[in-house]
Amino acid sequence: MSLTPDSQQPSQEVHRIGESAQLEWLEIRNGALIQERYKVIELLGSGGMGSVYKVEDIKTKRFYALKFLNKQQSNDASWKRFENEINATNRLDHPNLVKVHESGLLPNGQPYFIMDLVQGQSLAEILKRRGRLPLEKVLKIFVQVGFALGYAHSKGIIHRDIKPSNIMLQEPGNDTTSGSIVKLVDFGIAKLTGKDDFNQQTLTKTGEVFGSPLYMSPEQCMGNVIDHRTDLYSMGCVIYEALTGAPPIVGDSALSTMMKHQSEAPLSLKEASMGIEFPERIEQIVKKLLEKNVSERYQSAQMVTSHLAAFESIPSSTVVDSVPPAILEVDWKLNKKQARLLGVLILAAGVAIGYFLPGYQNTFTVKRAEFSRQTKERLKESVEQTLEESKKGIEKSSSTIYAEYANNPAKFSEFKVKTGRRVFHFPPEPIGTIGFFNVPTVLAVGDIQSPPTFEPVIFHPVDKMREYPQFLNRFREDEITFLDLYFPEDQVPFMDKKLLSVDHLIPYVLRLKSILTLSLENTTIRPESFNRLKELPNLEELWLSNINLQSNEVAQPQILGKLRVLALKNMRDVNFITEELGKSRKIHRLIMRDCDVDSSAIRGLSHCSDLSILDVRGSSKFTDECIPLLPANVESLFLYFCDLSPKCIDSLKRFKKLRELSLTTDAWSKQDFERLQRSLPAVIIKH
Repeated sequence: MSLTPDSQQPSQEVHRIGESAQLEWLEIRNGALIQERYKVIELLGSGGMGSVYKVEDIKTKRFYALKFLNKQQSNDASWKRFENEINATNRLDHPNLVKVHESGLLPNGQPYFIMDLVQGQSLAEILKRRGRLPLEKVLKIFVQVGFALGYAHSKGIIHRDIKPSNIMLQEPGNDTTSGSIVKLVDFGIAKLTGKDDFNQQTLTKTGEVFGSPLYMSPEQCMGNVIDHRTDLYSMGCVIYEALTGAPPIVGDSALSTMMKHQSEAPLSLKEASMGIEFPERIEQIVKKLLEKNVSERYQSAQMVTSHLAAFESIPSSTVVDSVPPAILEVDWKLNKKQARLLGVLILAAGVAIGYFLPGYQNTFTVKRAEFSRQTKERLKESVEQTLEESKKGIEKSSSTIYAEYANNPAKFSEFKVKTGRRVFHFPPEPIGTIGFFNVPTVLAVGDIQSPPTFEPVIFHPVDKMREYPQFLNRFREDEITFLDLYFPEDQVPFMDKKLLSVDHLIPYVLRLKSILTLSLENTTIRPESFNRLKELPNLEELWLSNINLQSNEVAQPQILGKLRVLALKNMRDVNFITEELGKSRKIHRLIMRDCDVDSSAIRGLSHCSDLSILDVRGSSKFTDECIPLLPANVESLFLYFCDLSPKCIDSLKRFKKLRELSLTTDAWSKQDFERLQRSLPAVIIKH
């Protein structure tokens, strides 16, 4: 889809579209007003399925893209399918997806979308101009495509039309792709219109093949039931084209192309590109994406993304040698206190990027070390062995690999006396993400080397590993300090409820005696399993946001009595918990977001002299009368969306150690807020 402005000059006449049910739809003129709100600026592009216009919201003065579909939705069942698809698409909110803001039908039956306006070029335009792209640029593009697909698939949405024209790069008028933000467009349109691009190509026509048949999976070509893995095949086709300059399968017609997808094996990247040398690992990744049998293909977009991201991070010297992800060495930047904070902020979810909570961002300097000769040789041998097995047709499935590695009794790590470091030998399939206190998280795949002075491990398992909890037995008892069993909150409604349970993991967790921090956010656990956490001798921090337990089930004295940090979210009646915390008086940081925190709950904390940070944002029952009940030594208060008035100002003045205050003051007068600032001159106030 080209976003090049149409050369036609805008009409000065304003037409209101949507007033007449008898309107015959032909075209939209520049200046037309859609639904009394969106003024058409110019045509951006058109095709068999519809036309895209740049429009201006006359209320907000923002620019959007307006897409009209050509097919009239003439019956209730057809519209219902359309409505369901749009409701699903409207749930998508991801930086690599074009968000749909509004959709509906005009009185004449014309369906439409209001979407983000992407100012940039499609991958199709770039490839038409340049032929093929360098490997490093392809990796940067498709790591982002993988993120987008992984997110959409977690929402139960399959794209079904991955092709170069549906991959937009936000970098207008520039041939470079480094630093581009990738946007995946047109989710679900083909299903909606009943007009897949392959229907636009006459099946008996010979000559040049165009449209979706070039990128359709074998199962999609046959009209069989498809799932998210069809997108992965299509993604592989586009990666292949981006690297070689041509799709992997091309026939004389659409029918011929679709038949070839069933049986014809594509050439290697080297053969298709007329002799360009590609790293063997990239050849493997593309080959696995293009497997005809869906069970032999990659099973998730997250897995594809993790492999691409891991490969992207390898220095050029190792790419030449076809070596899997490199060992890390890190410049030390954090002190011990900062490092401890990092432990509770890692939210990596099976990708090679660490995500950090606001307010605790640190700058990391990471450099890649040279592989030792022995490590290179060992890894090369591993790759060669895998290739040989593949040639013999005995390549093992991911599940088989996971099962074999999970049941291996050998520990992941070994101590190198000469260097004074531990080296972790992880399987070839990622089992999660791993980090050290002074190191950003990386994929737990291949060999990972600890920093010069060994620091305990931060570990987050991938979903597949949860099926094989015996993987945890392969860590030594003293290695994992922060175990993150967290699930992303927005994925929970669409996940198998059995997968959310951590009960089967707890016996394996309990042998890891060095655990200081445990995150069970967005998981489910039985009370009897939760109570066993008292067997972790060093547990100090517990993250329980959106957990299924009730307050009285969490309020176990042998667990809460040892905690310095506790995080809760969406829990009713926290009185049992605050009362138990008040008995131990060890709590240092307490987070109770969107919980029922009232004066009786706060009263239970009044004697917690070590309580320094309190976060009760979203607690509407937290009122002015709660402030005087807080411990006197509190240093940071996060009180957004609590029911506080200017009456609390005098109470806040008594906290001599207070240095940070966040609260909602929308209903306050300017004079009242200025009085708050004068009363707390040494406090950073956010509102």
